[in-house]
Amino acid sequence: MGSVIRYCESSMRNGFGLQYIHQFLNIPFLQLQRESLLQQLQVNARDMDASLEEIDTYARSAENNYELFIEMLANKRRTKQEALAADVLVKAKPLEEAKRLHDEAVQARALAEQQQQATATPINTIVNVIKKTTEAPSATIKPTLTTKQKPPVVAVQPIVQQGKEMMRQTLSSIFVVLSSSEIDDL
Repeated sequence: MGSVIRYCESSMRNGFGLQYIHQFLNIPFLQLQRESLLQQLQVNARDMDASLEEIDTYARSAENNYELFIEMLANKRRTKQEALAADVLVKAKPLEEAKRLHDEAVQARALAEQQQQATATPINTIVNVIKKTTEAPSATIKPTLTTKQKPPVVAVQPIVQQGKEMMRQTLSSIFVVLSSSEIDDL
């Protein structure tokens, strides 16, 4: 391809032909950009061919076999479980010793309960009964709707009345317990 020669008329006095000169100076830049893009296309084509070749090689390899992959995972799990089982077997105690330890723990727990019941006094019993009856579960405390005219205390009054009634019942049952324990002491 032969070189094309171009010329133009321009004037610096009134700016005639400046647009032509700007367009002309743009040509070398566009030529350089074309060469760069063609090189990038060649590099892209080589990379594409290399990637396709790697994919084909992987498809033919043993790494792409699902059955072998699952078998490898199962072998890893099996060896890990065998190692854990061996550790447990080493630390395991004979059956007779394990039964003896269990029986000792049961006896110790029963003895602790007996000691706790033996040290319980009527006062402790009263305190426990009061605690149980005064601790109201959240299901029994129900908020009631109030209007702007009613003070908020009105909504709490039924709950307080229920608490007083529970206290009266508790105290009467405590007196019954005390009187029966005094009779037992005689």
